[in-house]
Amino acid sequence: MCVVIGVAMFLNGVSDGVTRGTPRTQFGPGEQVTVRLDPGTPSALYYNGPKATYTCKSLGPARLVKQSGQQKLLSGGMSWYVIGMVNVPAEGEYRFQCTTQEQVAARFGVGGAPADSAGSILGGVGGLILFTAVGLLAGAATTIVVLVRRSAARRRLLRSPV
Repeated sequence: MCVVIGVAMFLNGVSDGVTRGTPRTQFGPGEQVTVRLDPGTPSALYYNGPKATYTCKSLGPARLVKQSGQQKLLSGGMSWYVIGMVNVPAEGEYRFQCTTQEQVAARFGVGGAPADSAGSILGGVGGLILFTAVGLLAGAATTIVVLVRRSAARRRLLRSPV
């Protein structure tokens, strides 16, 4: 039973991690998008499309922090690249706009940050390991108790006069 619970936690963590680390709201070049964000939930800005020169800006108090390196996420058969992290001062609605210099079929998106999704996946793995270990320890303890009690009962039977 503990293994089943561990596997369920693992699958839940993985699916939750995958959905957190992908864009919830998508928009095209030149479009403005309004999204509800919370400073307690890390968010990121994503790009999907061919190689192009693009610029993105916040149309309000949200700050975009450029991402060093390149992170790629796969979701729904699409490759999303993290452009940067989104920092917001308070919970509320924030507007963003991205443009490309070239005419390309690009998509932009705002969603959960990859680091946040990694935590969910690691939590799922931890649940799998923890509940499997608890199940194995409970099984081992039960086996030891049964063996000790059977041995004691056998000794009593051998000692008793018939």
